[in-house]
Amino acid sequence: RISRASNRLSSFTSKILITLTPDFLSIFVAITISFLIKPVLAVLLIFAVSVYVLILSRLTPGIALTNRKMHRAYSDAYGDAYDSLYNIQTIKQSVAEEYEERKHLKSFGKAASVWLVISVIWHSLSFYQRLLVTLTQFAIYIISIYFLRQGLMTIGDLIIFNGYAAMLFGPFVKLGRD
Repeated sequence: RISRASNRLSSFTSKILITLTPDFLSIFVAITISFLIKPVLAVLLIFAVSVYVLILSRLTPGIALTNRKMHRAYSDAYGDAYDSLYNIQTIKQSVAEEYEERKHLKSFGKAASVWLVISVIWHSLSFYQRLLVTLTQFAIYIISIYFLRQGLMTIGDLIIFNGYAAMLFGPFVKLGRD
């Protein structure tokens, strides 16, 4: 339990403070430059990011609660396994091997079923994320075609804008993945 908590704290620290903080600072740069290139498209990006944050805020509490349940279930399962190994002589003397085996299968099965729920939530988050990014990129291209035909935007502006759009979505993609 202590080892898992230590690994989680280390992972959280390295992912949030070291990896994601600079990425989230780049969001402000990307938004600023996007507004300088084409404000209408920048508003579209901000709308898409807002929708993504809304989706993330709806799914994340469920993940946190389920994650606690999973850690508790795995902790119980590993604790039972440790107790069984520590008391192996007693278990053998009382001929309780089959009982202990069923107990382990049940406790690890419970933990695995909770892990499956977490996996489904993460996959749905990933799906919504991909869908939102794809729809946003599609909308940017459609609007950009109009701006290109009207002479209000150049191909270079479009390429630069897409680079900053990727810079804007990058941290959110990492957040959804981690």
